[in-house]
Amino acid sequence: MVLNPTYLAQRTRSSVNWGDAKKRVLKSYREWLRASPEIQTMYSLNIPVSAIRTKIRQEFERHRYVNQLAAVDVLLFQSHAEYQETLNYWKQLSHVMKYFRVEEDPTAKLPKNFMQGFLEVRKLIPSWNRTLILLSLLVSCLAKIRRSITGSELKYSSAFCLLLLSPLGFLFAYHRMYICSITQCT
Repeated sequence: MVLNPTYLAQRTRSSVNWGDAKKRVLKSYREWLRASPEIQTMYSLNIPVSAIRTKIRQEFERHRYVNQLAAVDVLLFQSHAEYQETLNYWKQLSHVMKYFRVEEDPTAKLPKNFMQGFLEVRKLIPSWNRTLILLSLLVSCLAKIRRSITGSELKYSSAFCLLLLSPLGFLFAYHRMYICSITQCT
C-alpha cells in the first residue's frame, strides 16, 4: 500500500454564511457514513457498520447546537483532519476504539471518585501482578529514603511509603529500623 500524504487533503476555508456551513457539515457527515464500511475492514473492527454509523451520528449530534460560525468551521476542520487520519491509516486500533469503548465494554464507565477508581483497577490487576507493582513501589520508596536520610524528610518519606504500601508495611518497618540503627534517627 503506497502512502500518499495528500490523499483526502483539503484546503482550510471559512464558511460564508449558515447555508454554506450547513452544506459543508452535511458533506462531511456523508463522507463519514460512506467510509464506515471501509473503516470497519481497515481496522478489523468487531463492530457492525450500523454501530459505526450510529457513533458517527452521535459525534455530529454532540455539536448540533453550536451557534457560532467560526466554531462550526473549527469543528469541520477537526472532523476532516480526523477523517483523513482515519482513512489514511495514520491511527492505531486503540485510537479508533476510544470512540467505541461503551459498545465494546458495556460495564465501562468513569469512576465517581478517586477511591472507587483505585479499587476498580485493583480488582482488574491479578494478585501476582499487584505484588510485583507493590514491590517495585517499595524499592523506589526505600531508594528515596536512602537519598533523604536527614530528619523530617525521612519521617515524611517513611509515612508516605507506609501509606502507599500497607500490605508490605512490615518489610518497610524492618528496613526503616535497619536504617535508623545505622543513622541514629528517631
